[in-house]
Amino acid sequence: MFEKFKQLNHFTQLRIIEALIFASEEPISVESIKNLLTSLNIFEYDFQTFNSTEAEPEIDLSDEPNKYITKLIELVNNDYDKNDRPFRIVEVAGGYTFATNEKYGRIVSLLPIFKNKKKLTKPQLETLSIIAYNQPITKPEIEKIRGVNSGEIVNSLLEKNLISIVGRRDSLGRPLLYGTTKEFLKLFGLNSLDDLPKLNEIRNIIDERNKPNLIEIKIDFDDTKNQELDSQIDS
Repeated sequence: MFEKFKQLNHFTQLRIIEALIFASEEPISVESIKNLLTSLNIFEYDFQTFNSTEAEPEIDLSDEPNKYITKLIELVNNDYDKNDRPFRIVEVAGGYTFATNEKYGRIVSLLPIFKNKKKLTKPQLETLSIIAYNQPITKPEIEKIRGVNSGEIVNSLLEKNLISIVGRRDSLGRPLLYGTTKEFLKLFGLNSLDDLPKLNEIRNIIDERNKPNLIEIKIDFDDTKNQELDSQIDS
């Protein structure tokens, strides 16, 4: 029962949430966290020995599980902000994961593991943007928008797992349909496709900058959501 988890010291609750998100290889959803905590037998672990000189954070025990967990995540992040930690928990690809803050992310990007990775090319970013805003979309439709053959670019995005085949168009020849993947959401720090900038917002930015370049806008957008991904834009 989730109520057993609520019986724990609030600081212990925060550490458990922190540990689950930290250890998860993929962004973990609130629903998944709830299911894990519901099956938790608190008497099997030495949780009750946790002590702190600070006053316990105020948490409404009457909140339903998902809202309760979300508040705990907010409290963990508040603690990171208060102590100027170089990382925080971010919501991305339908779940939560750790990310490096912007000012530290640029330092982390100097590590060989990031510097040696090949960046996405402008044609790849352009094609990826077209797919993101028009999915599901066929290769001929992509090429019509770009004005050039995009076969190799589409294949490279498939190899990077940024797009996938999501079906076939019910038309002559039944061409393949392409859409973005969860990996795409992670790369650009999006929780869902609803987080993509609206096209009218993009047009406004273009007008202000007088630079009709969708690729530059996508890069700026990346910085506003998840700064760790700035150093992960490499494949």
